[in-house]
Amino acid sequence: FYNDLEDVVFKIYPQQKKVRSVLESLDLEYVSLSGSGAVFYALTKNEVDLTDLRLKIDADCDLYFVDLRV
Repeated sequence: FYNDLEDVVFKIYPQQKKVRSVLESLDLEYVSLSGSGAVFYALTKNEVDLTDLRLKIDADCDLYFVDLRV
């Protein structure tokens, strides 16, 4: 699945491309923008160390992490 909006978002907000690159460097199964382009989300089967993710991204944005394991 590819979100066509990503190309547009990355042209207007190049720092978002860096966010995606950092997320892709982690042990994740899938990284994408939401349909509206407002949120990145990632899926993983493994636990990921997010301790220094804020430092790696170094972006002026809010970061929220949700653990949906049952």
